[in-house]
Amino acid sequence: MTQFVTMAPFRVLCARHLSRGRSGRGLVSPFVEVEVCGAPQDCARFKTKTISDNGLCPVWDEVFNFRVQVPELAFLR
Repeated sequence: MTQFVTMAPFRVLCARHLSRGRSGRGLVSPFVEVEVCGAPQDCARFKTKTISDNGLCPVWDEVFNFRVQVPELAFLR
């Protein structure tokens, strides 16, 4: 039996107006975690690079390619 694999690209672009946290002071170094949950062989997690110089309006523009064998059970978190 042949299994088909779907490549699902996901692009993380940017964020706007992030808060500095509860204290309102300090530096912000944001990142984004993207995870596919579903069948055990499809589960994967990716993390963007940390932005240190523009933490309140960061730009990542990163693409992650998820391999999904059972798309009916997969969801993005």
